[in-house]
Amino acid sequence: MTHAAPEPSLTDQAFERIRKLILRSDLEPGAEISAAQLCDRLGLGLAPIRAALARLEQHGLVGAVPRRGYIVAPLTLQTVRDVFEMRLLLEPAALRKAVGKVDFAHLEALNDACLRAGRDGTTDGRMDYLVANREFHLYLVRLCGNALMTETLARVLDESTRVLHLGLSHQNRSRDDRTTHSALIDALRREDGEAVEAVTREEVLTSRRLVMDAILSSEMFRSLRLETQRG
Repeated sequence: MTHAAPEPSLTDQAFERIRKLILRSDLEPGAEISAAQLCDRLGLGLAPIRAALARLEQHGLVGAVPRRGYIVAPLTLQTVRDVFEMRLLLEPAALRKAVGKVDFAHLEALNDACLRAGRDGTTDGRMDYLVANREFHLYLVRLCGNALMTETLARVLDESTRVLHLGLSHQNRSRDDRTTHSALIDALRREDGEAVEAVTREEVLTSRRLVMDAILSSEMFRSLRLETQRG
């Protein structure tokens, strides 16, 4: 007999909805927000909103501002550098530790979700792809058996999703930036840890190139380009 998954708590619902607004930049980097504003926007009570904001602060997506509320974590060139540096340091090693532990039926289902999402090239479609891509990578990260590494990478992947969303939304709409993950899945099936590490590193480097191309070409990222020149 199967049991239905428990209904998420109001705090969980508030956390996921606010997190999605931040990752999509519906709540823009650097924007000031308050629990009262979010209550009106989401139709949820003050207590779950406040609890959700406290969790989002722990995840690094918002920061508390005394007597004013919260501010959405700003997006700077240093953010981009830090996100991809952390992914390059931790993700290849984490996925190598996942070798031999993968449920390939589940992994293929996650990959199919990535391939189905974002086909229309719209902003919503691309966000759906990035969310599905995060779930694909996070599933493998969780198999590493290291709780601290998993928690850290979950936060980094959230920030990576936000960075990639802003970057891809300013790329050529005819371009398809989705990846099939076929090389990574093949390396995992062969239980070739070295290849898993190499393919993961190349995927992260490719993502970094996409974002840096956006920074260098988009007027929206003018301030980041100026920071690049100063650095």
